[in-house]
Amino acid sequence: MIKLIIFDMDGLMFDTERLSNTCWLEVCHSYDYNVPEALLNETKGATVQFAREKYNGFFGEEFPFNELYQKKADRMRNYIKKYGVPQKRGLASCLEWAKEKGMYLALASSSCRDSIDFYLDKTNLSDAFNLVVSGDQVEAGKPHPEIFQTCCANCGVEAGQTLVLEDSYNGILAANRAGIKVVWIPDIAIVPDEGKKLIYRQIPDLTFIPQFVEAELSLL
Repeated sequence: MIKLIIFDMDGLMFDTERLSNTCWLEVCHSYDYNVPEALLNETKGATVQFAREKYNGFFGEEFPFNELYQKKADRMRNYIKKYGVPQKRGLASCLEWAKEKGMYLALASSSCRDSIDFYLDKTNLSDAFNLVVSGDQVEAGKPHPEIFQTCCANCGVEAGQTLVLEDSYNGILAANRAGIKVVWIPDIAIVPDEGKKLIYRQIPDLTFIPQFVEAELSLL
């Protein structure tokens, strides 16, 4: 029986990956850096530290990652302050169903805690989760399993009684390495064939989670 559901945030709860891509590419282009799609996708769902290493490795140590990342974050915040955070289909009903079933709910995102709190505040979801773990609260972020292991430990739930909801390859890898079943809900991040072999199920969106869990996982 599933006792804990762990949600990713960007691309899973909120339709923010497209905005993130647009802001990041615009900022990089303004500094005459053209980011290849492969590099952009490789860092999806990963921590800032992981992304910094990848970009500095590709462009060289002179690449002003911190400066550009802050400019991207500022652009995103300005957009969200004006237009709000676009929520993914089925988020509200999925959270409500899980609470009615008495499940623990955790949010495990590679984003920094400040960004997570900002998004949750803007969507009135600050009290929706029993636990929130950010990328800057763990030693090793996704694709390392620590963030999911931390959720299980803090909620007192075993990996076998946990379900992870993810949209990115790095998140899928992290869940698999933690020994947790992972449901892939595709967004814009590319998941290679080797990643698709690691998922427990693929479903279209969050509206299908209640039916899926009750039909397939309630007796496990």
